[in-house]
Amino acid sequence: MRKYLFLIIVLILLLSPFWMWLWWKLSAEKKMNILIVDKTVIEQPAQEHVSFCWILKNEKYIKWDGTFYDATSDYMGFYPFKNKKYYINDLNARTNNEIKELSERIDMVYFTDCYGIYNNDWYDGDVYRRSKKIYGGMNRADLQLIKNMVERNKLVVSEFNSMGSPTNISTRRAFEEIYRIKWTGWIGRYFDELDTSRNPEIPHWVVESYVQHHTYNWNFKGQGIILVNENGRVEILEEGRHLNGAMPIIHTQKINQDKYNIPKEVPYPFWFEINQSSRKNNIISVFKLNTNASGDTILYENNILKVFPASIESAQKNSLMYYFAADFADNPIDMNYAKFKFIDYIKSLSVNNKSIVQRESFFYTYYYPVMKKILDENYIRTSTKKKKLIPIYRTE
Repeated sequence: MRKYLFLIIVLILLLSPFWMWLWWKLSAEKKMNILIVDKTVIEQPAQEHVSFCWILKNEKYIKWDGTFYDATSDYMGFYPFKNKKYYINDLNARTNNEIKELSERIDMVYFTDCYGIYNNDWYDGDVYRRSKKIYGGMNRADLQLIKNMVERNKLVVSEFNSMGSPTNISTRRAFEEIYRIKWTGWIGRYFDELDTSRNPEIPHWVVESYVQHHTYNWNFKGQGIILVNENGRVEILEEGRHLNGAMPIIHTQKINQDKYNIPKEVPYPFWFEINQSSRKNNIISVFKLNTNASGDTILYENNILKVFPASIESAQKNSLMYYFAADFADNPIDMNYAKFKFIDYIKSLSVNNKSIVQRESFFYTYYYPVMKKILDENYIRTSTKKKKLIPIYRTE
């Protein structure tokens, strides 16, 4: 009897991918008109928004024409082609009336990355050195769409690098006013190795800027955080010397843990920015830097916050706005898993510590459940509305 029971259990486990796919296949489709803006697509698939499209497919959100969102074509911004050719499909080319009409047709807009494309990125130069901008930055048309969406009680989601370079100061100030947030000018990133001889991913300009602003050379190794100010100043927090724990932690209070189905603490291994938020906003989660006394001194001397917002909900009138103060949508996720129901639960349990650096763990334990909740609530708000034709994703 035990033998048969064991065989049944093994058979169920072996067939579980089929049942997960079948459950996904039989799940109801949900129409939602979503505009994705990504100005930093250096190659396909678009790294900066592919994980968001993964969630849309996994949750079966479809476009007005009944097809799934495609990360390679369903966005506005920079389109890379072969032989160094490209096409720009940007809101800046549209009139105020066209932007107003667009805000009436879409249910949501998501600015996933506004950093842009630069000469060295596009023309195979040294990507770790600064170069001239080809395209990028939030502009007046982007702001106009956000304002129109808020007026129509529509959902707006934005994230890191909406305010930083190359967005100009006047646009940044207007964006800050809309969201009721304030960028301090500092961004940062965790690195698993600060020794430049062992880690070629550390940008050359970071080392050069650090040496320029300090009286001693770069002498760091092991894990740590690189902090960069918009004025070019660089500060380093090295594990052991300045940090008790190298990786920034996203901390969430109990009320938001329950609402978004996320854990109390999640490590975050990629780019983030240091902002301040109005008390009128709801801070979903905060970043915490685990500095020791030496690290606290560096933060104090440079007016850098130790605890600062990670996810912000800014409810205005009847609209909802969210801001993620990091590269939340930039996750190297496998689209092949999108057609399996409940794959997020399995993945959140199975990913190991090494995958944290690759951001897979962050995707399944934090970004996916938060974004799923935001989409679910917006679908309830918009599901009774007739979905209009919006052929906005086009290339030439």
